[in-house]
Amino acid sequence: MKTKRLKLKLVSPLSILSVFLTLFLWYSLSEDGLKIISAIKFPPPTQVFESIEFLGFKIFTDIFATSARVLFGLIVGTILGCVVGAMIVFSRRTGEFLNPIIEGSRPVPVIAMIPFFLMWFGIEEPGKLFLVTIGVFMIVVVNVSESIRNVPKLYIQAAQTLGASTRIIRKRIIFPAIIPALIGPLRVAVALTFTLVVAAEFMGAQNGIGYRILEARRLFYPQVILLGIIQLGILASIFDAVLQRTMGRITRWSGRESK
Repeated sequence: MKTKRLKLKLVSPLSILSVFLTLFLWYSLSEDGLKIISAIKFPPPTQVFESIEFLGFKIFTDIFATSARVLFGLIVGTILGCVVGAMIVFSRRTGEFLNPIIEGSRPVPVIAMIPFFLMWFGIEEPGKLFLVTIGVFMIVVVNVSESIRNVPKLYIQAAQTLGASTRIIRKRIIFPAIIPALIGPLRVAVALTFTLVVAAEFMGAQNGIGYRILEARRLFYPQVILLGIIQLGILASIFDAVLQRTMGRITRWSGRESK
């Protein structure tokens, strides 16, 4: 009877060392250490920890609100991008109709549309979610369509020779083949999503890390601003790690290991 061995992947010592050196450099340059940088320009660790106590439970509500917006934009934007990207390739008329719209709007930064979102949705939640979803959609739809076009014709011809139908070819050949190519674009989409969520929370919100940073700027609490930046970095790293682990398991057949 075979038993499965659990692989415990420890964090690399070099990764721990880099984090430690970054924290040590922060401490040394701040007023807690050598006092090279004033607390107004760059708050020391003690002030950041004090801001955690000052904010209290608001930290958790902000993290939840920002994470929910990020998750919504990633899921909905990815699904829509995959569906539309596939339609563009598989349907010539759909491609001819949608290509000019997508290619014309893709180079335009989504953040530039914020004034219109404010006029259309006000500061309500749909405007924020729509902004984030569009940003993810634009990345995914282009990469999905290009990945499908780049699937080796040999795979498709071999399946056709064996009598596979168009539906089977798409389900068993094309879609599995493009998944590894989407890992990089999806990681970019995760980073962009956090940027768009913060911008959306800047334009009007009652919670979220972006809202808290904007509030701290108005009240001149640099330690809260730095705390928000640290939160965003940690959250983005967690989302990216989960994405890599998930995609690594899905694409295990391709020889790519999960992180």
